[in-house]
Amino acid sequence: MNVTATTHAGGVPGGHGVNEDLTIKDGFIVDPRVVDKRVAALEHGAMTRVDAIVLHQTDSSTMNLEHAKTDGIGAHFYIEKDGTIYQTARLDQSVYSVGKIRSRCDDSRTCSKEEKTAIDTLMNSSASYGAKVKALNTREQAKAYPDRYPTNGDSVAIEVVAKFDPKTKLFERPTAEQTESLKWLTQALGSHYGLDLQTDVYRHSDISYKQADEAKSLVFQ
Repeated sequence: MNVTATTHAGGVPGGHGVNEDLTIKDGFIVDPRVVDKRVAALEHGAMTRVDAIVLHQTDSSTMNLEHAKTDGIGAHFYIEKDGTIYQTARLDQSVYSVGKIRSRCDDSRTCSKEEKTAIDTLMNSSASYGAKVKALNTREQAKAYPDRYPTNGDSVAIEVVAKFDPKTKLFERPTAEQTESLKWLTQALGSHYGLDLQTDVYRHSDISYKQADEAKSLVFQ
């Protein structure tokens, strides 16, 4: 579902090609479905383009922004169990949400011979696992999207409230209200930034080093 768009100067960065489909003022969506709940500590500098959307789950039974105010880690949007959408950071600002990214070409087995050799050499080195993941992340971040996965610097982050069960290793499944809100928000943002929902929307667990089930049950189209 789209709404009549008005783009305000300085409101949002460009992606593949911005479409006029949302009313955004000072980086915030102006729509009765979105509640402004900005946490300034979540904003970490200008985001000059949006190439993708990354879906997350919170591991909490309700939205709790107290940790975000202290550690500065969080998302642009949170969707509560009743479907309420809270915007917590401006869309022209990057947030710390993705973490270190995996190698896209290694995951898809499309690396060049030279790149595969370089990655294998790095990951088989005697360095600690943490150091190897950090080095691989640095290598990947030097690539242009979509040759790499999206990063904090070029993606919009959406968190869906859900608890994680350490016994089953599964997150709570989204409520019907959360699914309805996620579909609207993802499709509206995708249309605005000219994103392909088939290729430019990612589940956090697929691109970084997270619980395997994170965001797997989310339906966004």
